[in-house]
Amino acid sequence: MKIRPTTRFIREQIAQNGEVILLLGVRSAESQSRSTNMAKHAAKSVDDRLSPHADLQGCFVFSPIKVSRRMKSGSCCCKAVRREAAPITTS
Repeated sequence: MKIRPTTRFIREQIAQNGEVILLLGVRSAESQSRSTNMAKHAAKSVDDRLSPHADLQGCFVFSPIKVSRRMKSGSCCCKAVRREAAPITTS
């Protein structure tokens, strides 16, 4: 994904809907600085699952997949998503 078109799309959705939830997979084991950054964002979580986006007000990040070096296959990621509860419910 390209950053600018994606950011523009997210801002448009926030303008239309008030807020959005961004589903994001993250790689925690890539480096020590990435792990530290993830911990910093987790500390700002709204609840156990949603964190406010650092740059986009009205955007909350849901990261059900936290990929480590041990997770090598797509099936591992799919299993992780199925285990994680959605951050919202519908009636």
